[in-house]
Amino acid sequence: MKRLTFLIGVLVIGCCNFSFSQDTLINEQLPYLEICKDIEDKVERQKCSDENMIRIIMENITYPESARKNSIKGVVVASFVINNEGLVDSLIIRRDIGHGCGQAAVTAIKNLPRFIPAKQYGEIVSMQINMPIRFGLGNQQKKRRRKRNKPNN
Repeated sequence: MKRLTFLIGVLVIGCCNFSFSQDTLINEQLPYLEICKDIEDKVERQKCSDENMIRIIMENITYPESARKNSIKGVVVASFVINNEGLVDSLIIRRDIGHGCGQAAVTAIKNLPRFIPAKQYGEIVSMQINMPIRFGLGNQQKKRRRKRNKPNN
């Protein structure tokens, strides 16, 4: 049976002010997964959160049968808010490729664990995240590349 692969795009954080004023970052802390809270270095903690978020989504996403049968591939863009309590809220699909891929992304994102919410000016705030999720049939793409790279005799 062909192995199906999912590629999760880089997280695109939206709706935030990343401006500087008097050497202070307005958004002091991005939301991060609670399972990374013991890491003191902000960069390492965010890296832990991003890697675990991608891992959790990949473990919980399923390629819809209809999409697989119809060789549907592309990017679904989900938008959600990490609210003041660290929970996923207001989850919507901004771009869908059809055949159940958008719903598969929603189901996977709903399985994310609790976050430590963002902070701005020392206050806990909600923050919107836009996440592209790439759906593709991995083995078919590899076979096409091999055929293209094969020298003609």
